[in-house]
Amino acid sequence: MVSRAVEAFTGWGRAKTPQSDHEAVAALAAAHDVDPAWLIERVTEAIASSESLDTSSIDPSGSDAGPRYKEMLRLGRPDLGPGAVDALASRWFYRRVWLGSDTPVVAEPNLSRYFTLFGLRGRTRVPQALFRRRVIDGVVTDEVLRDLDQWAPDLKGKVANAVDRPTESDLEEISAARAEEFMRMVANRTYDAFTAE
Repeated sequence: MVSRAVEAFTGWGRAKTPQSDHEAVAALAAAHDVDPAWLIERVTEAIASSESLDTSSIDPSGSDAGPRYKEMLRLGRPDLGPGAVDALASRWFYRRVWLGSDTPVVAEPNLSRYFTLFGLRGRTRVPQALFRRRVIDGVVTDEVLRDLDQWAPDLKGKVANAVDRPTESDLEEISAARAEEFMRMVANRTYDAFTAE
């Protein structure tokens, strides 16, 4: 099931470039009576595994790059089927070669990244929503802030889209200081332009 979900998420076999298709995973989950949030988490874990390989010895332009990367991934995730491995390899090469997004040698064990959706108040850009990506012991979780200290799964995949396709996303990455400032705005129910950097 996870392998099929990885293929669905990346659009393997149906899209010209790797996708972040949460709806396809949700449809697969519904067809098999599986919790879509659980299945998205498993896909995110597989992607995190594919991005945390030590690929420093691989030249993406080399003729043996594909087979070497796939062998590394198969060793790290023997549970993934051939289609999922091919899909993740395609995603890795697309991000590395076409988007210029290098794959980290070792994923940071605990990390949080924050993103916001801005709106306009007159000519002032004001944050309207807060999203985050947490990585804890290699497990990636994308969430949206619903209320003070109330985070919910980002089932629409807005964070994944911001990470994978930043030029096409309506979210902007912000600092932890700005995220804390936004949470104070939520507590006060007053929203204004950021003052923190």
